[in-house]
Amino acid sequence: MTSSLDVNVTLSTILAAARDDRLVSYEEIAEAHNGNLFEVYDEIFDHLEDILKVCFQKDWPAVTVIVVNPGTKVLTGMALVRFAYSAKSAGYRFDDAGKFVIDQTASVFEWAKTAIKIPDLPNRETPQLHAGIIRTNKWSAVEPEMESTTEDMLRPAVT
Repeated sequence: MTSSLDVNVTLSTILAAARDDRLVSYEEIAEAHNGNLFEVYDEIFDHLEDILKVCFQKDWPAVTVIVVNPGTKVLTGMALVRFAYSAKSAGYRFDDAGKFVIDQTASVFEWAKTAIKIPDLPNRETPQLHAGIIRTNKWSAVEPEMESTTEDMLRPAVT
């Protein structure tokens, strides 16, 4: 099945919201694609994960952190678990998902003020990451991939 969601439309919608220092709902993303959430629900989370991979590859903050359920002010529950899993799958590394969300939200709002325009990207662009390479970017230090559970992703770091 071909995705009805376009990376460029979603990134532009997220960037516009971030420039206004506001969160964006899943419904707004669907509406930006001339649809409703019911029509795109089955594909939206994979689509957001694809965007996280692009963000990581391009050394951008994890912009999908500001995509939330309507009426909420932060990722919680299953939305937080999905985001944490997707961010780790994309290459971001963190020990405390809650702190990562707070830090990335601030980074997205800061980054949006200086991002001139989202360049047009091929739809469903995926990064070409090479196995065995430890990479760092402006937003995170990256370690080799490790198996982790949902509990590991959400567990606060021990200091």
